[in-house]
Amino acid sequence: MAVTMKYIAELAGVSIGTVDRALNNRGRIAPNVKARILKIAEELNYKPNSAAKSLAIRNRNLKITIILHIQKNDYYDEVIHGIEHEAESISAFGISVEIKHCPDFDYHKQLHLIDQAVEEKTSAIALVPINHPDIRSKLTELDELGIPVVLLNATLPECPYLAYVGNNYAQSGRIAAGLINLITGGRANLAVFTPSLDMLGHRQRLSAFENHLQLFPELSVCCIQELSNTDIDSYKLTQQTLDLYPNADAILYMGAAVTGGIKAIQEASSHKKFRTVFFDTPNPVLENLKSGMIQAVISQNPRLQGELAIQILSNYLLKQELPTNKHCYIESRIIIRESIAESFK
Repeated sequence: MAVTMKYIAELAGVSIGTVDRALNNRGRIAPNVKARILKIAEELNYKPNSAAKSLAIRNRNLKITIILHIQKNDYYDEVIHGIEHEAESISAFGISVEIKHCPDFDYHKQLHLIDQAVEEKTSAIALVPINHPDIRSKLTELDELGIPVVLLNATLPECPYLAYVGNNYAQSGRIAAGLINLITGGRANLAVFTPSLDMLGHRQRLSAFENHLQLFPELSVCCIQELSNTDIDSYKLTQQTLDLYPNADAILYMGAAVTGGIKAIQEASSHKKFRTVFFDTPNPVLENLKSGMIQAVISQNPRLQGELAIQILSNYLLKQELPTNKHCYIESRIIIRESIAESFK
C-alpha cells in the first residue's frame, strides 16, 4: 500500500497541511514538528506522486526575495543581471523573484526589509547581510521560521544559513598583493582604496592583503582609504588622497563607486604615471583597461554569483536539494588588456 500524507499526518498527530509544509519545506512550522514528520516519512520510505508534485509546484506561487545592502552600485548591477536572468528560467515553475534595495549600509532598514519579506510570506531569501549583531539575530529567527537563506557575497560568523555564494575574500586579498608585486616589479608606494568596512568580507580581504604584502618588503602602503558608495564622494576622496600622498605611484582600487575614482586617477595621470589594479569589470573599468590606464583587473564574476544564488534556492524549494558545498566560492579571475580581444581589432 502506498504511503500517503494522510497516513503520515495520523502517525504524527498533525494535520495534512502541516505534513505538506514539512515535506515541501514551505510555510511556517515548528522545527521539532518538522523533524518528527520527516523522520516518519523516511522510516516509511514515503515517495510523493511526481505528477501531483509537479502540478502542486506550478500552482504554489513560491517567492524568493533578494535583499541588498545598498541602493546603487556597478558591481551589484551585475549581480542583479544574473538574478534576473535566472528568474526567467524558474518562472515556469511558479517561482517569482523580488529585489529589495536597502539604503546604503542601513542595518535598521535591512531588518525592516527582512520583516517585510516574512510578512509577505516569502519562501526564501537571498541576503547581502550588513555586519551587525541584530542582523545575525535575525538570521537565527529566519532559521527558526523555516525560511531558507543564501548569503550573497557577504557572510556572517556563527549564523545559520543554507549556503554562502560569493567571493573568497581572503584569497582575493592575497591575489591582489601578488598581482601588485608583479606589475610593479616589487617596488612601489601604494594607495589602497576599499569599499565600506561595514562589510565583514571587505575587512577580511583587506587584512589578507596586508598580511600577504609583508612577503614583499619593498612594497609599502602609504594610505588606506574607505570609499563611499557615490561617485561624487569617491572622486573627491581619490583626488584628495593622490594630492596628499604625492609619493604614491601605484593604486589598488577594490570597488565601490568606480566612475568617480577613475576620473580622479585620469586627472592625476596627466602629470604622473600610476601602476593600477582594479576589482571587477563595469564598463568604465574595461574601457580604461583597454586604454592602458589600468594594468590589471581582478574579476569576481558577480553575474554568476546572482545566478547561482537563485539556482540554490530554487533547487531547495522545488526538490529539497541541498547545495554540494555550504560555501560556494566563485573563482577570482585576473584580466589584462590582452584578455580583451576587442582591444586589438
